[in-house]
Amino acid sequence: VTLVLVALIALQQVQVEAVIDRNRVMLGETVALTITVEATGNEPVQILNPSTIGLEILGTTDQSDVSIRNGVATRVLTRTLRLQAAAAGTARIGATTVRLGESIAQTAAIEVIVVADDDDASAATLAPHIRQMVERHRPPSHSPDEVFVEVLTSTDSVVLGQQLDLAVIAWFPQQVRSQLRTPPTLQPPELQGAWTYSHGVPHAVDLRRDIGETRYQVYVHSVVVFPLTPGNLQIGPATVSYSLPMSYSFLSREVRHEPQSDSTRVLVAEQPEEGRPLFFEGAAGSRLEFTLQADPSELTVGGASVVTATLRGEGNVALWPEPRIRWPEGLRAYPEGVEVSLVPDSERIAGSKEFRYLIVPDSSGTHVISELTYPYYDLVAHRYVVLRAPELSIVAEFAAATTTAGQSDYRILMPTGRLGSLARFVEDLPLWVWLLIFVLPPLSAGLVTVSPRLKTTGGSTRSSTERELDRLEHDFRLVLNDLIGSAERGGGAELAAALRAAGVDAPIAAHAARVRERLWQANYGPESGGDPEELTAEVNEILKALGGAAPTSTHRVVAGMALLLVSTTAITSGLSGQTAERLYEASALRAAADSFTQRADAEPWVPSHWYNLGAVYERAGELERARRAWIRAARLAPRENRIRFALGQLPPQDVTSSRLTRVSPVTPAEAVMVATCLWILTWVGVALRLQKSLTVPAIVIALACATYGVSLANEYEDPVAIVLSDEVPLRDAPYGPARPRQFLPEGTAVAVVRIEGPWLLVERGVESGWLLSEEVVAIQ
Repeated sequence: VTLVLVALIALQQVQVEAVIDRNRVMLGETVALTITVEATGNEPVQILNPSTIGLEILGTTDQSDVSIRNGVATRVLTRTLRLQAAAAGTARIGATTVRLGESIAQTAAIEVIVVADDDDASAATLAPHIRQMVERHRPPSHSPDEVFVEVLTSTDSVVLGQQLDLAVIAWFPQQVRSQLRTPPTLQPPELQGAWTYSHGVPHAVDLRRDIGETRYQVYVHSVVVFPLTPGNLQIGPATVSYSLPMSYSFLSREVRHEPQSDSTRVLVAEQPEEGRPLFFEGAAGSRLEFTLQADPSELTVGGASVVTATLRGEGNVALWPEPRIRWPEGLRAYPEGVEVSLVPDSERIAGSKEFRYLIVPDSSGTHVISELTYPYYDLVAHRYVVLRAPELSIVAEFAAATTTAGQSDYRILMPTGRLGSLARFVEDLPLWVWLLIFVLPPLSAGLVTVSPRLKTTGGSTRSSTERELDRLEHDFRLVLNDLIGSAERGGGAELAAALRAAGVDAPIAAHAARVRERLWQANYGPESGGDPEELTAEVNEILKALGGAAPTSTHRVVAGMALLLVSTTAITSGLSGQTAERLYEASALRAAADSFTQRADAEPWVPSHWYNLGAVYERAGELERARRAWIRAARLAPRENRIRFALGQLPPQDVTSSRLTRVSPVTPAEAVMVATCLWILTWVGVALRLQKSLTVPAIVIALACATYGVSLANEYEDPVAIVLSDEVPLRDAPYGPARPRQFLPEGTAVAVVRIEGPWLLVERGVESGWLLSEEVVAIQ
């Protein structure tokens, strides 16, 4: 329990570190501040840039990485800030704040020594629009010897995403200014819920103002603010610090003074609802441009290219959201990093933000990236604008020499064998044969020994009925595959309509849909579908009406071979009759996967089909589909070294996933056959009057093996799915905008509880929620 509590506490923590590359620079040089954040869990991480005095932010670069440590996914986010020394003296980098849900972490402040080339280097000038703010402002009257500080705002209200300029002004009477031995220090106001860009240092502006009979020297510190939430933005007091000597003596002590300004607030209005585009995510700015380019745009299958999506314009560049890019089938995209570059000395914050992706094609041809749109709110035109970038074409060709010599062992296909036939044999044995195996040996031994006490079997009718219903479900699936080409259609009107379209009479089609729903209820529902014997007879009758007698094992093999032949002919008609293995060698991975899938569907008991299908998916980069195929192969041949090695290359995400996808050292069929042999031999020994010290343990072992085999078969038949991509939301309800409870990483295994159309109700430990069927792949 203690370990669990410690783990839960660790999941809520976030660690942050800020390091600067050097502590002493020349005026105008740049330094790099690297912020590293380590976080666990699925809560979004928010990094707030530190305040800077004496340094200006030129740009930022963001990178993220995910690693598994002790079975827990750990995210490592790195942000690099390029800072330019703006004035000589001691520059200061404030604390960096990081938020992860309710957890908050901060770093310590950092000081940097800025050395000037000459004495006039510190005479920096203000931006023109800030100077105009100061010159137009009329300060209130104060005492002639009083230093006071004010905070000016460029406007009283802004729209979310609009730039707000703050000017902190310190007014020094000339007689007080003449007594200063060191320049004063301005501390900007504290802002909550805002993104800030500092313009460096408190500048000694070449501006003297006469208020009454008093002449003032003005010091100014400017800050650019972007509010993050609508409502009232509270601006706290600003502070100016200075020291005055107690006497005219050079050795006199100094008294420190820190006057403060009043607090103020600015109204932040939300962006309008009218005209808001469908996929708008809050981007705001003006004069935005959106481009997409690839380097290189022509490459070989399996090679890599860098695609860069670039946004340029004015606004809060760092907070522009990532564009929605729909990658075409045949391209795998991996986020590589984000880089922000700011344009200095501009009235409005401007710059560019680059999103880089590593692209790997897994099939040949021209892959077109289209539908490139980026909606944003134009702060100048006061309307929504949708940018459209030209489509981008990436041409992929096969390499001149594509062989398997350099491939890993688990990428070499396995020859088609007959492993797994034992599982098929055990599954196809009729129920009456198993009853005879269970009843006949003890009955015969009792008759031979003329024992008055016959061993009662106590067989479970419920278990036998369930097996019979499972067999009928399997036969129903085969018949539907023959008639409508898909056994995955829902029940009710959809299935009835599909059967009518296949030529089945309307009454029979409607009755078949109702019977299949009852069969689903009996097999998967919380309540039975009625009398099992009546349902069994009814299913057999409807199977006869749909396609003759219920398919026998011979019929199933023939149907499977026919389906494989037709599918293979259709797939390879345009590929000169190539086999799946030849398609794989030619890197036609999509066609090879389809061919191996047809083989696995026709002969699901052959592990080589599943292994080869996994090898195709692994080479295509679809690792979770490869994991699913290799799990199927390992459960059919758990001691095959090549399968075990391949599955070992894709370890499960966590303990729960490992439990749901575990592979036993023996198959259920092997355990049942061992139990059957022991059972028969044991009762032969009873008939021959062997010692009870041998027969009783043998009976116990036989029953234990049988129980293990049956329970393992039931475990393998439990519906389990694997998450196909990273950060998949586990939703509260089966609809898209539902609130996500958590985000599941790629490769997470979940137990499927119920299916509602395209939605799956899944469980993961104590958590449950809804996933789209397209977001997962089922193991069975």
